[in-house]
Amino acid sequence: MNLFSIFFTALKSRFSPIVSKIRLFFNWNFIKTQIFTRIRNFFIMLLDVRPKHKRDYYSVGRWLVSKRLVFLIVIVIGILSLWYVVANVNSMKNEGGKVAKTYYYSNPLLRFAKGNVRIKARSGYIAYEGNVDKGFVTGNGTLYNKSGGLVYKGAFNENKFEGQGTDYYENGVMRYSGTFANNLYNGQGKYYRSDGSLEYSGEFEEGMKNGAGELYDISSTKVYTGNFSYDSIVYSDLLGITTEEVSEKYKGKRSVYTDNNYFAVLMPDINAMYIGNPGTDSLEGKMTTKSIYVMNDHFTFGKQTAVTIEDLRKILGNEVYQGNSEVIMPEAVIINYLNANSRGTVLKGSVNMKTTKTLDDVTTVNSVDKSYEVYLYSFEKGGLRYDFVTSDKEGGFAFYSITTSSSGGVSNG
Repeated sequence: MNLFSIFFTALKSRFSPIVSKIRLFFNWNFIKTQIFTRIRNFFIMLLDVRPKHKRDYYSVGRWLVSKRLVFLIVIVIGILSLWYVVANVNSMKNEGGKVAKTYYYSNPLLRFAKGNVRIKARSGYIAYEGNVDKGFVTGNGTLYNKSGGLVYKGAFNENKFEGQGTDYYENGVMRYSGTFANNLYNGQGKYYRSDGSLEYSGEFEEGMKNGAGELYDISSTKVYTGNFSYDSIVYSDLLGITTEEVSEKYKGKRSVYTDNNYFAVLMPDINAMYIGNPGTDSLEGKMTTKSIYVMNDHFTFGKQTAVTIEDLRKILGNEVYQGNSEVIMPEAVIINYLNANSRGTVLKGSVNMKTTKTLDDVTTVNSVDKSYEVYLYSFEKGGLRYDFVTSDKEGGFAFYSITTSSSGGVSNG
């Protein structure tokens, strides 16, 4: 027994250090200490960017760059990139139960995204929800403003409004519904005022009313049907047609003024007046329009707009006439109308007229103050004569009239 005890004691003393080491290696505190020590030593070595030998440098031209410093920069960039990707991509459930990834608009991963996503603006709100393809907003989607209101809903093509869509005012009221091309209204559509009432329905081009269309008043009641050229009514379409045909086009409010020389119909919903003579203009003895007055202080011709006489010369060429003229009845009616509606900025004061009201919308003009003078500029282009009414030479004009010139023809004025 003594011999066995001696042998066991000797054997235990032999293997005891090995067992102690094994126990130590499996001790969590020891493992944790070793891990932290190695990590600490790694970063100490990593942050010690001071080169100790020539081989620790990269040669860049005349410069020597520490290899450890370059390695440290690469590590830092990698960590920041990983953090950026994790911070900017998360998943949300959409209404269909599918996963819709959410990206910040500046996230590089968005360039590779395809399908339904959400895109955040710099300040963090959801600015877009819908389809993307290879970094482009393409397909159907919705744009939002900071407050979560709708900006646009419809079709996109490579980040542009393209196809059928709807855009909105800042207050959330629908502004336009129809087709788009290159971010602009193009094709058939409807345009609404900020109060929600329908203003126009018809053709658009490059964001403007262009082609056949219909105008509506503030109660969304149709007042005019005709052609438009870049946001302006083609008023010359009203020349030379019968008053019945004018009535088919214009359904708005009207006031009739007559005297021994003129039959004038004011159409305030389209800022115009037509002039005609009864019974002498057509084979059927019907009244046809002789001239159209446009109560605008600007003139559009295609895409060009004029607000001064000099602007008019650039569009219509040199005037064929200019000079003072006694005011005539239609001009007197328009001058008084503009002043009554606080639009008489070019012509000063009203014209004295003696009138008799024969019906609610019919007025007989007995006399006009002939001492009131206007200054006229007359131009001819495209078979039409344009007479611009102002108070003095050059400067702006108050309104103008369109008549058929002796050479005939039509224009888009």
